[in-house]
Amino acid sequence: IERQFGVRDTGIGMSRQQTERLFESFTQADSSITRRYGGSGLGLTISKRMVEAMAGRIWVDSTPGVGSTFHFNARFGVPGKLREMHRMPLATELAGRRVLVVDDNPLAREILVQLCDSLGLMAESAADGPEALAMVGRTAPGGVGYDVVLIDWQMPLMDGAECARQMRVLLGERAPPIMLVSAFGQDDVHQAIERCGLPQRSIMHKPVTASSLLEKLGLALGTRVPALAPTHGHASAEVG
Repeated sequence: IERQFGVRDTGIGMSRQQTERLFESFTQADSSITRRYGGSGLGLTISKRMVEAMAGRIWVDSTPGVGSTFHFNARFGVPGKLREMHRMPLATELAGRRVLVVDDNPLAREILVQLCDSLGLMAESAADGPEALAMVGRTAPGGVGYDVVLIDWQMPLMDGAECARQMRVLLGERAPPIMLVSAFGQDDVHQAIERCGLPQRSIMHKPVTASSLLEKLGLALGTRVPALAPTHGHASAEVG
């Protein structure tokens, strides 16, 4: 799609001879203008290259003593269908979502539960993998399940990756999004994610903050905002 823009000023203006070489590298209309008003002309050269890279052109209409209008057009790619982009959800949009927090550390577990509560989530907790599997198993016949499960990666008895794998086997297509929470290096946790078949975005790094929790939950729950619809016409700006 092609768009044309114009920027107008009411400055000193230029003659045709001056405008013909205005977009050349490191030149100005003349040296007296450079001395009085500053600038090297490089910005216009860069603008010209950028516009031409977008299959457009740039030019200027100017009258001495009246001012100048700079024009450029360029081609912009527009998808055939409006795509949706992920965005961080508002806390109010998460209100009432059920979250299961799984962590063997009582303090870490309580902190994450309180953080979820502060965002309006309905959080429950489990102290290890077997307890978490038992809790989600009770929802398997058709009860009210969890919207998201947050599992600490490094736990005794059963680590987070194995817990996530068994949870997905148990619930099948009804399995909620699962996030592995980790304070360890990215390489190790990425390998764990691959072993249990979760998408790579299913990692939440400690320390967890309200902002990072919102962002990750937005990805897990598929919160989206529609892209702007394409518009038609010209855009312009004036500089006095």
